[in-house]
Amino acid sequence: MIDRLIKLCLQTPLLVLIATGVVVVFGFQALQNNPKDAIPDISENQVIVSTEWMGRSPQDVEDQITYPLSQEMQGIPQVVDVRTISGFGFSRIYVVFQDGVDVYWARSRVLERLAVAAGNLPEGVKPELGPDATSLGQVYEYTVEGPYDLATLRTIQDYTVRYALQNAEGVAEVSTVGGYVREYQVEIDPDALRAHGITLEHVVMAVKQSNLDVGAKTVEQGGIEYLIRGVGFVKRIEDLEQIVLKNDGHVPVLLRDVARVQLGPEFRRGALADDKGERVGGIVTMRYGANPQEVIGNVKEEIEKIKPALPKGVEIKPFYDRTQLVDETLWTLTDTIVAEILVTMLVVILFLLHLRSGLLISATIPISVLMTFIGMEAFGIGSNIMSLGGIIIAIGVVVDMGIIMTETIYRALQEDGGRSKRFDVVYGAAREVGGAILTSVLTIVISFVPIFFLPGQSYKLFAPLAWTKTFCLLASAITAITLVPVLCYLFLGGRKQSQSRKAQLTRQAMRWASALGIAALLAWLTLHFDSWMEAHLGMRAGFLAVLVFVLAGLAVLRMWSEKLTPIDESPVARGIVKGYVPTLLFFLRNKWVLGAVYVLIVFWGAMAAFGAKTMLSPVYGATDNPDSVRPLAALDEHYPGFGHEFMPPLDEGSLLYMPSLLSQAGLGKTLDAMEWQNRQIASVPEVNGVVGKLGRADTSLDPAPIGMIETMVELKPKSQWRKAISRNELIERLESGMTLKDLRREMREGDAKIAFNKAVGEGLTIGQLLAGLRDAREANELLDLDPGADMTLAEKIVLNLRRDLSKKDLISDLRLKTFQPGVAPSWLQPIQTRVVMLSSGIRARIGLELVGDDANELAELALQLEPIVKEVDGTADVTALRTGGKPYVEFELKRDRMAHYGVSVAQVNNVIEIALGGKRLTTTVEGRERYPVRVRYERELRDNLEELGDVLITTPNGAQIPITEVADIRSVVGPAAIRGVNGQLVGYVMFNPVDIDETTLIERVQERVQQAIDNKEVDWPKGYSYRWVGQYKEAQRANQRLSF
Repeated sequence: MIDRLIKLCLQTPLLVLIATGVVVVFGFQALQNNPKDAIPDISENQVIVSTEWMGRSPQDVEDQITYPLSQEMQGIPQVVDVRTISGFGFSRIYVVFQDGVDVYWARSRVLERLAVAAGNLPEGVKPELGPDATSLGQVYEYTVEGPYDLATLRTIQDYTVRYALQNAEGVAEVSTVGGYVREYQVEIDPDALRAHGITLEHVVMAVKQSNLDVGAKTVEQGGIEYLIRGVGFVKRIEDLEQIVLKNDGHVPVLLRDVARVQLGPEFRRGALADDKGERVGGIVTMRYGANPQEVIGNVKEEIEKIKPALPKGVEIKPFYDRTQLVDETLWTLTDTIVAEILVTMLVVILFLLHLRSGLLISATIPISVLMTFIGMEAFGIGSNIMSLGGIIIAIGVVVDMGIIMTETIYRALQEDGGRSKRFDVVYGAAREVGGAILTSVLTIVISFVPIFFLPGQSYKLFAPLAWTKTFCLLASAITAITLVPVLCYLFLGGRKQSQSRKAQLTRQAMRWASALGIAALLAWLTLHFDSWMEAHLGMRAGFLAVLVFVLAGLAVLRMWSEKLTPIDESPVARGIVKGYVPTLLFFLRNKWVLGAVYVLIVFWGAMAAFGAKTMLSPVYGATDNPDSVRPLAALDEHYPGFGHEFMPPLDEGSLLYMPSLLSQAGLGKTLDAMEWQNRQIASVPEVNGVVGKLGRADTSLDPAPIGMIETMVELKPKSQWRKAISRNELIERLESGMTLKDLRREMREGDAKIAFNKAVGEGLTIGQLLAGLRDAREANELLDLDPGADMTLAEKIVLNLRRDLSKKDLISDLRLKTFQPGVAPSWLQPIQTRVVMLSSGIRARIGLELVGDDANELAELALQLEPIVKEVDGTADVTALRTGGKPYVEFELKRDRMAHYGVSVAQVNNVIEIALGGKRLTTTVEGRERYPVRVRYERELRDNLEELGDVLITTPNGAQIPITEVADIRSVVGPAAIRGVNGQLVGYVMFNPVDIDETTLIERVQERVQQAIDNKEVDWPKGYSYRWVGQYKEAQRANQRLSF
């Protein structure tokens, strides 16, 4: 069959070339339309149910909303997990479905269950579905800045910017964070109410009835129809102040007589700030399955459109744009593919000394890649680091297929010397290796089949690589069997020179015309990559276009005149053969040497893979203290063994700092801490910008409590990071004008910088520092100096500066810069954080999930385990999820006293809700803007715990009594948030690995935790358990599937 296919292609070369052209066109189209992102979307197939119940405690939300709804969700078909969070005033339920379930089918099933469960929820509570997106869809974040207050900027964001950006194609949601939402606040004076004999309930009813428009159909007069409206919407503060509450003796009591009406900020549970102060911003979330680059491009187009409509001085400034990461990732992979093509051409030309053969083989690479993109489009696979990585891995095999076919035909033509028909020679050589090429490709493809059986996130992460590698290998086999023989038939082999003068002139004209035409085309294409050339090669495209024109022209001229050369005449081939033959003869005579070399290589590789302690366990076991034996300690240090981790880290070019304050912290304290941290982070030279968010944005994708901070840290390119400075370089820079302030900026955080700052405070001068640096002790550049030794200040500074700053060093600097007592930090990257949070609901790569039946007990248990986990080497950012210890003020109702006064539970609780928390009664309509109207007591009575007892309750006989007559006020401690998984309450201890793989670290932590439980170091309640969550869980599931 393969033989017949090769023969058919050689008989119809024009048809093959036309088909190749069609494939190239469709391939380019698929390449242009292919979705592009940094990594595959490995998010779980989940639907979010979001419910707001403002002012209610986490325990109330859990008991009355989260638990009944989650139980209802567990009955939906194909549901894997139901994760829940109950916080202050909100509930989030994450319904995770099996992979492969259509997301919109899943949303429909959840809506059906919500409709059934709605009747069991408290009055006025309406659960809603979150956007059809995941947290990985947060692709663009920005601030709205201008010479206005935060409330005005928030209004611009809510009613101008947000609506415009939501119109962009592919955008699922634009959420707002930071600033103040305006509201009309009616702050009641209870003494004035008592003086006028007006109840709180009466005020509430009057305000509700004061904001209303009505319609009265139409009236017709003179043949003209008029629409009738009763206009009564509140437009300004005066409209509220003039509400009539009572009229005694023709003297009306107005709302302004018993309350202060003002425009003020609505109660908020989130804020945004950079290193200069508070900001207003937005988060753009793309729709499920959308193309990130297209969505961001559409958003930027909308921003340009609304710029003229923005007030003077208002700007939209992005602080997170995934386009840059996507572009850098794809350009890196593209550079690799181009480099492989160039290296292939160079190697082939060096071996064959034949440019046409090199170009012919190289042509198979882009054609195979374009065919791969056709397959990617057909199977819905986007361009990302994994899918393009599969192409890069396959490039070597793609080249091999072309080389095998071309070299076989090349040698056959060269050996034949023109004695036979070129068709017969090419066909005979091609059929000789065609079957072998297909067999080898299929063998490699089959080796990747197990990847297609991986579960969950493992499949989503690695399947794109397996698919693209498979597509590319199959494309290379098809190209090698069909196209390469045709190209060899057309372009390889000698040509007889015509004796006709006219034919020679025609040939020369074609030679020069093709050289100039191809050179001009390549130069023109080069000019279209001006920005890329300047960024990656450091040169303008104009200069490179001239160079390409000259080299391409010379290459084409060379191809017209070159002839087939025996491969033995290649200097490279002769050199390799000259070295290979004696080496082979030596090993044939000394077989034991070759065996020893391979045994050594195998043992060395095994020691690198499994570790020196494993491979040399008898030696280590026979030594009492292996760490004291220098050779054994050195082997253990250099050969610790390879660990296992689910997902290799991707350098995203930015960091996400996520510290958590104690659950007792309020918004003001958290905001102060965040602004201080922002200033500290911005002072690090490698940081380009910093923006922090505390609490929740206005989206169901963000369940953060008020004490959780998310700080986006944009880093400068690594070329601008601090470089190593030797002793002599430091001396030269200090002599050339470097100041002590400049030196402080260059130094890393740590003991050396602390000592330097102390010396500067005590009057250190540059002359004194130079004298220390010139001392003989620094002559060896401190290469062998023990950092723990008694060092001079100059020695400490040189030791601090002698190494290039790495990302690990930078994070260490930032950790020291941002340290605050009581703040638990976590340093990850934006996408990396979203991935781990989606997989387990935590914000670290590894989590110890505690399972029990009491939220407070779980929070206390997590706090006990936190210092124990910190003891384990390799752990960083160890944090117990702080969900307990939240202070509550409870009004414990006295039912006997309530019966005495004739008041109900609903009446007392309604007064508590309105007077202290404030109740949203109605909403004004002011053009496109909407503002709530809220009624509550004056701030002085709400913000003072001692004054809470003065809230008045109206009895049926009209008397007003303080609430302390019917309720006891007490302070208790309760949960700040309640988390659950499949109906079980959970708590977490989270941490990240440092210089160690996840599997080994978990084994260490597991051993230490179990030891602590056995030794009673923690008060482990009966019936409680723990399990591991995070990316490790996915790696474990993948290993189990592969082992099967």
